[in-house]
Amino acid sequence: MVTRQGQVTLPKKARDSLKLALGSMLEFFYDSNVVVIKRRSPPAEVFERVSSAAEQRFAQRGITPADVENEVKAARKAKRNR
Repeated sequence: MVTRQGQVTLPKKARDSLKLALGSMLEFFYDSNVVVIKRRSPPAEVFERVSSAAEQRFAQRGITPADVENEVKAARKAKRNR
């Protein structure tokens, strides 16, 4: 049931399945009469996932942290010299 304020209570089973806690952020996707609710990942979790994947790819290609640091320094220097 939808309240006057447009609020809906998610069943406990759905909250548990999405691992929701007080303050969890949600994303809603809808089309016609279908609504999909997705838990929004915290930025730190997204960063960890992305950086972990990048670290694995770099290792596969033999790219070291020093290589990355040198490229970042070179890019910053090039930007300053524009």
